[in-house]
Amino acid sequence: MLQTNAKGDFRTALLHAGEHMIRVTADGYVSEEFSVVVPHRGEFHNTTVDLLPVREKIFALYKDALRPRLPNPKLWGIWTPRQVLDHVRSSKPNAALAELTDFVEESFFSQRSPHEDVLETARTLVRAFHQQ
Repeated sequence: MLQTNAKGDFRTALLHAGEHMIRVTADGYVSEEFSVVVPHRGEFHNTTVDLLPVREKIFALYKDALRPRLPNPKLWGIWTPRQVLDHVRSSKPNAALAELTDFVEESFFSQRSPHEDVLETARTLVRAFHQQ
């Protein structure tokens, strides 16, 4: 495992030529894993990995579940996250949707960045919502 500096740069001994699995993690972000082929000189540089914040992933899961229930699905791109949550609350949601909405609100608006582990909870709540 390698640690980066504040800008995300890292250095390591030359890697042997061939395919390597890379896993990039950061607190509050969804990890990414991919393979990279290192050429014969063992150089791997000028690569950028953009990580998705966990709270954005949670809201995307919520969007997939909720979008068909909006008065107009196009509102998703117009309303702010707060407006979406307020709309759901004003519609007197069933227990599963209320629990999912509470979870999304806490994850999205909390000052604490949610850890990647909560994504499974989000998926479970979305499945419970779809089953009602």
